[in-house]
Amino acid sequence: MNKTYTLSYHRYQIHSSFKFNKDHLKQLTRAFNKNPGSVNSVLGGRTAVKRIQIPGFDRLIIKHFTRGGLVRYFIKNKYIRWGKTRCRIEYEMIKTAEKCGIKVPEPIIHAHLGSLFYKCWLVTKEIPGGKTLADFSIDNKTQIKII
Repeated sequence: MNKTYTLSYHRYQIHSSFKFNKDHLKQLTRAFNKNPGSVNSVLGGRTAVKRIQIPGFDRLIIKHFTRGGLVRYFIKNKYIRWGKTRCRIEYEMIKTAEKCGIKVPEPIIHAHLGSLFYKCWLVTKEIPGGKTLADFSIDNKTQIKII
């Protein structure tokens, strides 16, 4: 079983199976604070992902968690803590899928800022040449079957 490192860096709680130094953490948290932008496609989700290169690591993808539904009009990117954070739940689901032999992006970090009300991020390795299901659907309209 992989060791999990829990780090506190400038009020961020960062959990990872890799050791990161202060320069890495500074670069990551700076990327967390940048606006991820919006997606240009209906199928693309609520928020664009950010790509980042950290020395000693492959290219990484940062997913910013944002609210959906009606709540998004009042609270865009904060969640109420009720058990595990959203990023930790997704991190653990990806780890489980990986153990089952499903090809998924390798999860690197889940991080959050805040306690009762929090923002969170998930960092995974980028799959070179990888496409999202939304991109595949847009590029291959003839292969998509609507049920």
